[in-house]
Amino acid sequence: MNRIISDLPDLAQRVEKLEKANRRLKLAGVLALALVGCSLLLGAASPKRTVEAEEFILRDANGEVRAILHMKPNGPGLLFYDANGESRVALAVTRLGPMLALFDANRKTRALLGINENEPRLVFFDANEKLIFSVPP
Repeated sequence: MNRIISDLPDLAQRVEKLEKANRRLKLAGVLALALVGCSLLLGAASPKRTVEAEEFILRDANGEVRAILHMKPNGPGLLFYDANGESRVALAVTRLGPMLALFDANRKTRALLGINENEPRLVFFDANEKLIFSVPP
């Protein structure tokens, strides 16, 4: 009986060491699991996707067309429309070069910026599309 009582402190010390080791093992397991989970989440990120089309149409909340990106024989073109469905801005690659056109509410060309045969050009028109100003003249 005395021997059992004298072994109790030894036994308590051994149990305490085992509990510490068990806590460390549990912590290491949780960390390992977290690392594996993180690597799976990072690896599961969606790959970059490419969307290909000859035309993209952008519509507003009411379903009205507000912009169109399309391909023409000479290159891409981008048209922007106002709330009334009128084209107001055009950006395109034309046969002569790149071009930006601005239209009024009556669909009349009011300004052009472009490069014609390697020469920059800026042109302004009145409401009747008569030339007002051009650089170079």
